[in-house]
Amino acid sequence: INIIMKNIMKKLFTSLILFLCLICTGFVSKVSAQAGQIGTGTGTSVYLPIRSYYGYSYSQQIYTASEVSTAIGTSTYITAIKFYSTTVATSQDVYKDWVVYMGNTTQNNFASLTNWVPLSALTQVYAGVLPTLTNGNWVTLQLATPFLWNGTDNLVVAVNEKTPGYASSPGTAWGSYNAGANRGMIYYEDSANPDPAAPPTAKDRLADIPRVQFESHQLPACSAAPPTNITVSNLTTTSANVGWYLSAGATYVVRYRLLSGGPWITINVTTPLVGNQIITGLTEQTAYEVQVATVCGGSTGTFSPSVNFTTPALSYCASAATSTYIDGYIGQVAVNAQGAPSMMSNSGQSGYTDYSTDPTRLVTLVRGGTGTVSVSKVWPDYQYSFLTGVWIDYNRNGVFEASERVLTSPSNTTTPVTATFTVPTIASGNVYTGNLTTKMRVVMNEYSPINACGTYSYGETEDYAVKLIDLSACTTAPPSNITVNNVTPSSANVTWTSTTGATYIVRYRVSPSGAWQQITVNTPLISNQLLTGLLEQTAYEVQVATVCGGTTGAFSPSVNFTTPPLTYCTAGPSSNTATSGYINNVTVTPTNTPIMLSNSGSDNYKDYTPDPTRVVIFERGSANNKISVNKYWPGSPVSYGVSAWVDFNRNGTFETSEKILNSTYSTTTPVTATFAVPTIASGNVYTGTLPTRMRVVMRYYDNANACGTFTQGEVEDYAVKFVDSQPCSTAPPTSIIVNNVAATTATVSWVSTVGATYTVRWRVAPSGAWQTASVPAGQNFYGITSLTEQTNYEVQVSTTCGGSTGAYSASVAFTTPPLSYCPMTGTGTNDHISNVTVTSSNLGVPPMNNTSVQTNYISYTTPETLITLDVNSQNN
Repeated sequence: INIIMKNIMKKLFTSLILFLCLICTGFVSKVSAQAGQIGTGTGTSVYLPIRSYYGYSYSQQIYTASEVSTAIGTSTYITAIKFYSTTVATSQDVYKDWVVYMGNTTQNNFASLTNWVPLSALTQVYAGVLPTLTNGNWVTLQLATPFLWNGTDNLVVAVNEKTPGYASSPGTAWGSYNAGANRGMIYYEDSANPDPAAPPTAKDRLADIPRVQFESHQLPACSAAPPTNITVSNLTTTSANVGWYLSAGATYVVRYRLLSGGPWITINVTTPLVGNQIITGLTEQTAYEVQVATVCGGSTGTFSPSVNFTTPALSYCASAATSTYIDGYIGQVAVNAQGAPSMMSNSGQSGYTDYSTDPTRLVTLVRGGTGTVSVSKVWPDYQYSFLTGVWIDYNRNGVFEASERVLTSPSNTTTPVTATFTVPTIASGNVYTGNLTTKMRVVMNEYSPINACGTYSYGETEDYAVKLIDLSACTTAPPSNITVNNVTPSSANVTWTSTTGATYIVRYRVSPSGAWQQITVNTPLISNQLLTGLLEQTAYEVQVATVCGGTTGAFSPSVNFTTPPLTYCTAGPSSNTATSGYINNVTVTPTNTPIMLSNSGSDNYKDYTPDPTRVVIFERGSANNKISVNKYWPGSPVSYGVSAWVDFNRNGTFETSEKILNSTYSTTTPVTATFAVPTIASGNVYTGTLPTRMRVVMRYYDNANACGTFTQGEVEDYAVKFVDSQPCSTAPPTSIIVNNVAATTATVSWVSTVGATYTVRWRVAPSGAWQTASVPAGQNFYGITSLTEQTNYEVQVSTTCGGSTGAYSASVAFTTPPLSYCPMTGTGTNDHISNVTVTSSNLGVPPMNNTSVQTNYISYTTPETLITLDVNSQNN
């Protein structure tokens, strides 16, 4: 038996020596790099290797052993593959992430749509971002794992394109050739990336497959010299792939460190024919150096010279709206996460905004916790339907994956749209565990489909930084990260980072010395508290204390904030409408409060809120209030819609329930409406003393909206104050106003009290005889007549209550204007009035004779043009 075994061992040893010699002989003959091409001609295909017009694709193409050997020889080590791009589709960002596999196969073609070469027979050779494509050029994919072709089997190349989104039609066209029936096969769709381990039934089998070029090397004999062609590829923020040319029978040692110095980190590559090593755990935007040594026959050679590389910053695909026309945009994004500070972001319109550098908009999430996200839509005009999507890059790999979508809202006009989500746990392996921020993307798109990447016509994209944290154990120390956000004129949201099992006490006051007001937050993991009933334009300070195990800790240092003034959305026409039509009068006749009358000229937008003579006063809970709006046209009447709103609850928004006038477009004028003011019990009316706002909008050939721009019309804003119904007393009435003053008339009005009647008296100021009038019961205004133009007057009002009449009020002065006439102007340049002659029947009065030239309009006030006529005369 021993003799037999010795003979067997001798034969095996002899065979091994011969095998190694053959390898050395074969590879030493070709040690230099070589390249070869498969396929010729000018054919093109938009199907292989990828179908970029669809969101995702997976393809396989088979090249015969004869084609491969002709191109690069046999037993070849493939280091790169090239594809030819003939016509490049726009938005390469939506098809840039590729994974490439290669395999030796005896399969000659694809006999059916399910006849895929299995993933177990393939080797992943490339995973990364496709280099920039240009028309009519080759694009090179340097293989992270070079592939050893066995020299006898066919070669299969598989490509998985996994970037969400799709390119413009028909997609990128690739150079192709006719290889024979069913030599290529592909699956493509928009909604989900196919799994190469279990690919779906293919969509197409094709004869035209990509023209390719391979770069290859044959292996040199093993030696202790450092490997050649050391490269660093597939750089990410935290990893890099180091590759080199192999030697027959060798293994390798890789070491790397910070370029600035420090200890080397060593990795042993002990498997023969492995010519790459992925380095992980790197820090983004950091410079490193790497070296490689060869281990041959058990001896380790010298290390190679350093190859330097720098990790990039984490980057994401682009996303933005492209149209300059604004159909709608994101008005607010709010994130409330269990145990973490809440984030609220209010914004205006922009096709894309990156808020990731704004510390006040940082989203904080607890690993393994839950949260809610809401997105509010804003429309400048008509309410178009929008789709909404939100993604959070939990694993911080720079890709918004389908599993990371936390909000999916179909096309609708609902606002806000909300969703609840769960942050992955550390145990799942699907969440980043470091201290750097990742990203949340919010997309609002008018048309389907909605994706995290790519451009679209109407809508908006916003990006936010996300901090992932773990909750700390409960202590009585004050909470961390106390901030105040979503500050309005009357409210503010206080937020902080919770600890496990803790509750909290929030206190706030007017800064620096107001009385503290305290709120207890008794629910664990609640990390925010809304403060209400604040005063606008007022400085406050807030503090938070932790309650842990029944013990209350010290309050935190104060966080200061100031409430802003009340603001409103903008509205107005985009063009000058003085020649087409505008609002020339708004009259509000409230119940029990003074009449407000506003005459005006043409203004695209006019803010009358600072004008004390145009303040509207309403009684809370009153009915039968009236508004009248008059349209004016310098030329022919055209249709205008008119609407008016009163911000009853004083929240800075003109809500649908607050519309008091809604007149569809017409030439009717004036347009009027009767309305009620909400009661205090309803909770829908402001109870303070500050002014709120009334908005009146007149819009050309359309129904008016409270916000946004339109082509022609006018917008007017007025200050509004609220009062409560007052009990009857003999005190003089308040808020006495004189308006609608003409040459011979004026209207006086006031705030009335329950059950009272009134007496009005007026005279020429300062010492004329008083004239007195009793006002009918239930009326709080009186029209004074028979006044003299251009004269100073004063008016007083007294109250009669329960049969007793009180003293007159202080005088309110007013002056009658001169008599005025409506304007009229001609527009001609030739035809005109050449002479006007007026002859009196009284022969003793000389005629007025005036000759004139073309002037469109002129007012003659000279003595020569004064017309004198006798009263009760005829035949003038």
